Amino acid sequence: MKLHIEPTTIKHLLDFLQNVRPLDIQEAELEGIKFTDLPLSEFDNCQSLVDEDDNVFAIGGVVADMDGYGMVWMLCTTRVEQHKIAFLRYTKKLLKSTLGYYTRIGNKAWVENKLHIDWLTWMGADWCEKTDDPRFRYFSFKDKEAQ
Repeated sequence: MKLHIEPTTIKHLLDFLQNVRPLDIQEAELEGIKFTDLPLSEFDNCQSLVDEDDNVFAIGGVVADMDGYGMVWMLCTTRVEQHKIAFLRYTKKLLKSTLGYYTRIGNKAWVENKLHIDWLTWMGADWCEKTDDPRFRYFSFKDKEAQ
C-alpha cells in the first residue's frame, strides 16, 4: 500500500467524515466548535493523506507564523488503525519533509486520545508538561539534524 498527500477535495472530506475516528472528532470539538459547522474557507491548504484508491487516512495541515513555527493539525480515519504500519512509515517521512520548511512544529493533543499520544510519542515529540488546560498536552518537533 502506497500513501501520498493530495490537496483536499469535497470527495476527500465526505470520505473522511464517513470514516473518521470518533475520538479525533471529539478532540477537534473540545474547544466548543462543531467540526462540520466550519466553513470550507477554514480548510485552505488542507491536505489529505490517501492511498492509491483515494481512500482518506487523514486530513490536516500546518498553519505558519512569522517566526518559522508551524501549528500542525491532523484528524484521522479508522483506516490508520487498520493499516498502522503503512501510516506510521509514511507519517515519519512526512514529518521529516515538513521540518524542512519550519524551525519547529507543534500543537496540543487531548490526553484521552491515546492513539494520538502514542503516535506522537513514537514520532519523537517533545512534550511540555505544563498546560493551561489539563485535558491537553503540548507537543513539538524540531529538526534535530539542523541544530
